[in-house]
Amino acid sequence: MQEQVPARSDEAPILKGVWLTEHPVRTSLEEVLLEMLEPNQPCPELRRSLIEELSRPVKLTRVIVQYLGLEQLGADSGGEIPFVLVAPKHTKDPWEARLLRPGSDGLIGIVVNTRDHGRVALVHKVFAHFSDPLKHLVRRYAVLAADGESHDGIVDRLCGELDHARRCAELMTEARRHVQMLDPSVLSSCSSCLTPCSRAGRTTATSSFSSI
Repeated sequence: MQEQVPARSDEAPILKGVWLTEHPVRTSLEEVLLEMLEPNQPCPELRRSLIEELSRPVKLTRVIVQYLGLEQLGADSGGEIPFVLVAPKHTKDPWEARLLRPGSDGLIGIVVNTRDHGRVALVHKVFAHFSDPLKHLVRRYAVLAADGESHDGIVDRLCGELDHARRCAELMTEARRHVQMLDPSVLSSCSSCLTPCSRAGRTTATSSFSSI
């Protein structure tokens, strides 16, 4: 991953979910983050303080990944902002549990503000198994979220770019279905789920991502 100009300290805070739904989001991103931070920080007040720091360019990308109980597996360079592909370190992970729950809002990624790479999307590793149209949808959502757009605004923009609201809804539904139908062995595997790719998704394995 290319080194980016670090974010300015006076930059507007940004902390957004990347959701695989065309409907209003019912899940609280803060609640998910609080649960993810709990194993490393049992104090609720300090966890809320850490969440505030995730929205500002205070911490290094690798530190944020560790705090959230995640493992970085690789990168995707196909979009306008850096994608860090991650997997949970723990068997019982609140993010993955919500992502796989039928009827969920499909939290596929979290846009955070980092000291070393600016705005970065931490994206669940199932992204590597998406088709090109689905990857494009997630990349565009993350860019708009990083710009501060609301979920409803992002869905409107995506529907406009796809020329049809129905097509947008179909892609969102396809993505959620794809996530929930993945074989459990794929979800439990770490290093084997990502392989270097030079063309379609421009998704790379951890070895090319050591700069973060």
